[in-house]
Amino acid sequence: MKSEAQLIASGTMSKEIDTTNKRSPFFHIYNKYESEEDLIDLAHELVRWVQNPTSLVLAGFCAQTMIPHRVFYRWLNRSKELREAWEYSKEVIGVRRELGCLNGELNGLMVWRTMAMYDPQYKKLEIWRAKLRASVEEGKSYPKIEITMPKWYLPKPEIEKDEKGDK
Repeated sequence: MKSEAQLIASGTMSKEIDTTNKRSPFFHIYNKYESEEDLIDLAHELVRWVQNPTSLVLAGFCAQTMIPHRVFYRWLNRSKELREAWEYSKEVIGVRRELGCLNGELNGLMVWRTMAMYDPQYKKLEIWRAKLRASVEEGKSYPKIEITMPKWYLPKPEIEKDEKGDK
């Protein structure tokens, strides 16, 4: 089953939207995803979409399928399969974005600022950084950390010898 966005892109369907309808002009597009089976089809479509190497932002799926975010998020709460596809897609895009930065293909600063949306580890790191920053701004100090090393581990100092070889 091709989505209407795919039909529009292929030229099979008209790009015009009926604005005479009293409801939302997009109602006819996302109204077709009423049953659980339809949402499973949408989950499969999402997984196929994320396989495209140019899929770097999850909001792009909603834009391409012409589904408003609020509607899509409501469906995420209704369908376990769609939620799992969404989580999988976040992971794939997160890895793709990170590798794009490491390979110099993407702007690292832009990706870093939004990476917490795609990777839970980055989110935890950002929460930790925010707490640390807040505590420093409040003037809290952390306990002093001392590292004690055994004498045998410490390097022996070099003793300079004079020209005759005496110490």
